[in-house]
Formats: sequence, structure tokens, C-alpha cells
Amino acid sequence: MIILAIPRMTIPLLTPAALRAALAERRILKWQFAARVGIHPSRLGAILDERTPLPDALAARIAEALREQDARGRR
Repeated sequence: MIILAIPRMTIPLLTPAALRAALAERRILKWQFAARVGIHPSRLGAILDERTPLPDALAARIAEALREQDARGRR
């Protein structure tokens, strides 16, 4: 019996283009958002400019921060 292992593909939770759009439509400043997710503003800028890849763990933190921002905005 032969068992083939197929590697799981990782699908990014959030693309840099979608993140740029989300920040723009919510009018969130990059340096404020970087502080909220716990990264340096220049790293966020590099991710938004697609010079640095967006790790899945950071994408999850960013998505959570955007959900929190939306929840605050609805109150």
C-alpha cells in the first residue's frame, strides 16, 4: 500500500491590496494600525507595498484588529 502525502497549500487570509483598501476605507493611519497589531510601521509599509510577504499569523492578527475596529465603529 502506497500513501502519498500532499502538502497543504496555505492561502493568505488577507492580501496586501485588500489590506490597503481596508485601511483606506476606514481612514486608519498606518502608524496607528501598526501599533495596534504590534509591528513596526515600516514593516507594515513594506507589507502594504508588497516588498515583504504577509505571514499567516500576522494576517490573522490584522483581520482580528479590523474586526475590532468595525465593532467599535458600529456602536
